[in-house]
Amino acid sequence: MATKTATRLLINAQSFPPGTPQQFKDVFLRMVDILNGTQTTAYGAEETAGTAQETASGAAEVAGEAKEGVEGLTPRVDELEENSVSTSNAGLQTLLGALGLGGDLQINGTTVVREQQTGWTDNTGTAKKGGVGDLTLPVSATYTPAEVEAIANAVIENRQLLTAVIHLLMYHGLAGA
Repeated sequence: MATKTATRLLINAQSFPPGTPQQFKDVFLRMVDILNGTQTTAYGAEETAGTAQETASGAAEVAGEAKEGVEGLTPRVDELEENSVSTSNAGLQTLLGALGLGGDLQINGTTVVREQQTGWTDNTGTAKKGGVGDLTLPVSATYTPAEVEAIANAVIENRQLLTAVIHLLMYHGLAGA
């Protein structure tokens, strides 16, 4: 009778990617041990057939435990995939939901948003969105009523624009009461 050599699976705790739960590692390594034992026993003589049967039954039990462990991990993996941001530079990435930062928001090392500054009071009155009209205000040595009215209108327009900017800063959370 020809002798067969068993090929052993060489898997240890370092074979798993970082973050693999310890329970999954333990069950999987136990399964590998049982499978290695099953393979060795299967290549043995007929008198070891009973041992192989017991080992296979233990492997099935461990496989059932491993399946339960993996099924228990599936919702966690799905949640991680759903709530993670990729570090890939390829393409547009979308974040659904709030993003919490422990500090400033930077793009390429440049701070673009800092923490909220408090102490602001929201402006009242009309807010004007849009650009400023004619920036020139010609005045004579002695102000005419029309020149004073033009200056007053420009001041009102600037206050309305400032009100709109303060509303915008408070709406986006950069300024707060």
